[in-house]
Amino acid sequence: MPTPSPLRTARESRQHIKNIAAHWALVGSVVLLPLTLLPFIGWRYPLELLSHFQAQYFLAALACAALLALLRRWRWFAVSLGSLLLAASTVLPYAGAGRAAHADAVMPAERTVRLLMANVLLGNRSHGRVLHLVEEADADVLVFQEVNERWRAALAPITGRYPYIAGTPREDAFGTLVYSRLPIEEVDVVVLGKAGRSTVCLRVIVDGAPLTIVCTHPKPPHLPTAFTLRNDQLEQVADLVGRLPRPLVLAGDLNTTMWSPWFRRLTEQTALRSVRRGFGVLASWPAALPGFLRIPIDHVLVSDDVSVTGCRLGAPTGSDHLPLIVDLVLPPADDV
Repeated sequence: MPTPSPLRTARESRQHIKNIAAHWALVGSVVLLPLTLLPFIGWRYPLELLSHFQAQYFLAALACAALLALLRRWRWFAVSLGSLLLAASTVLPYAGAGRAAHADAVMPAERTVRLLMANVLLGNRSHGRVLHLVEEADADVLVFQEVNERWRAALAPITGRYPYIAGTPREDAFGTLVYSRLPIEEVDVVVLGKAGRSTVCLRVIVDGAPLTIVCTHPKPPHLPTAFTLRNDQLEQVADLVGRLPRPLVLAGDLNTTMWSPWFRRLTEQTALRSVRRGFGVLASWPAALPGFLRIPIDHVLVSDDVSVTGCRLGAPTGSDHLPLIVDLVLPPADDV
């Protein structure tokens, strides 16, 4: 029996490896296809939890499609293209293409506000890092969540620069404090949802005209009951926002991503939009992981009359969340 030549054996071995790689790329594409549909159909627990990883699904689908194209498996590539396009439709709206459009909308006479939103983590003892963040961000309004009495004492040094304060500390990780160097005209702390969590509503005066700010922090949906409570609070927040004057900003650790059907319902009911559009996914949690593994659960949403000229993540503060720093342009005071 003739012995196979080494050249033939090596060629067959390479072909075998290519076949295996193509097979698993196809399998990955097929598995990803229903996952990329979850932003549209994943209303129920636990499917909704799987909807939050669209950025990761996009990267995986891109890798599968690229491998199949490289191996010239065009029929299989066509299958992978379906999951890639679905994932792209949910992720790419947050890419940098929209940044210029936001900048073009800015008029010199309009009013500007910088807002810092940060979940500082109840048990976090890195108070100095948060104080440094405040200096670095130089924001007009600071929204801190998971604030208790210890955190209020630790933040006392900033009250000279931010004399206007709203909100209530709590010892259960759902306290919110808002610090402002802009005058606060009105404050209302309301309890929304069956979970009994406080939502802080205030009006700050920017160049003579008000801006409504709503801060809320629903429960994380780690269990079916908590999932229901989070959604109930989001529904009630939507109802509250619908009754408040514009321009309006909604800020908070919402414990959901913009790919959740429940988040989409919130934006549809309130006519608010995410400040991330045009500035990137900006995944904020958990902070210890690299960016491509994190998910964006800390949010700032704005009404249509508010333009966004900047949006970025702040430096780590010792919390499991990264802060969000947003530059906003409000309509002229005469239009409010």
